[in-house]
Amino acid sequence: MQVIARQIHVFDLGCGMQSCALARLLAKSKQASVVTRTLYIRHVPDDVAERLERLANRAGVPLSTFALQELSETARRADNAALLQALPSATIDPGAILEALRQCRTER
Repeated sequence: MQVIARQIHVFDLGCGMQSCALARLLAKSKQASVVTRTLYIRHVPDDVAERLERLANRAGVPLSTFALQELSETARRADNAALLQALPSATIDPGAILEALRQCRTER
């Protein structure tokens, strides 16, 4: 069985109709001077592309805009693990937490 894969294109700002709304949004948010790149995602399975298209339609945005929003959110979360590891570790006795909760509940 042959699998037919789709390609999703995320265009640079100013390249084609799909990026016009995004370009306007970025210009309004004073981020228009940001250098952008073009990403081509190949071998996207049909079911994944169809789900992304449905989500984009539901959100009322073009697929490229929706894909860019999702990739941006994922990239923002990439550093979360490092941030959490950098926090100081506090050893708190779970029993002390439970006791404090019990006391708070009885004071109500």
